[in-house]
Amino acid sequence: MNVIIDISNNIEEKECRICFESTNVEDLISPCYCRGTSKWVHHSCLQTWRENSENQDARIKCMECNYEYNLISTNVPENIPFLKHFIDDNDQIKGKYTSAYLFLLLYSLMSYPILFEPLEKYNNYVSIDILNYYQPNNKKIFLDFIKINDFYYMLYYYSLNLSINNNIIYFIIIMNLFCNIKYKRYFFRNIFLDFYKNIIFLNLAYIFYFLFFICDLNGTFILLNFTMQLLNYYTTRKLLLKMNYIIKNINANNCD
Repeated sequence: MNVIIDISNNIEEKECRICFESTNVEDLISPCYCRGTSKWVHHSCLQTWRENSENQDARIKCMECNYEYNLISTNVPENIPFLKHFIDDNDQIKGKYTSAYLFLLLYSLMSYPILFEPLEKYNNYVSIDILNYYQPNNKKIFLDFIKINDFYYMLYYYSLNLSINNNIIYFIIIMNLFCNIKYKRYFFRNIFLDFYKNIIFLNLAYIFYFLFFICDLNGTFILLNFTMQLLNYYTTRKLLLKMNYIIKNINANNCD
């Protein structure tokens, strides 16, 4: 939103040329070169006039003397701290993003045998229960498969841990944006589809798990899930750049 600067400092009899009232004198300004009865106008009256006018020129200049108003922005630009942390002034991803993702991979790898696996055993492999919709026979088949193959056992739980962490990060990003973005409707309308595609892509293996199970491709399911989690590095990177682009558009259209 833009406000208009008063270009006159003269003290004289003042009357608003729009509402013809001389009350609320502190709000009266002289925004152009008009003189006489057209010189003064309430700031609030002129703002309403500009906002409701169908003539685009009337929003930026006086239609009597054609003086272009001195407009200043009162909009506070959108500012998302985590975007500035990962994207530089040239709209390029910083090295911090790669470092953060490597830390996530390492954390998921280290926490899997220390925390995640013991919890799974204690809860009788609840993740496999959920994966198989609590069908005991399917659970036994899948559990027997990973138990006789240490590689797939490790990869399944590492991928699962990484998947949970990635989904939590997406949730935190969405909540952070929802709490900080002022132009929510415009922002989420333009980013919703990208978020949706990223989350679907991230969880693609789980969505089609039963196809793999029916075809006896449990190993392929685990490998695909692991691959999706690693590729999330690139999809999230692209998402951050898109968010930054939308934020810049918002600021350009509302703060200039």
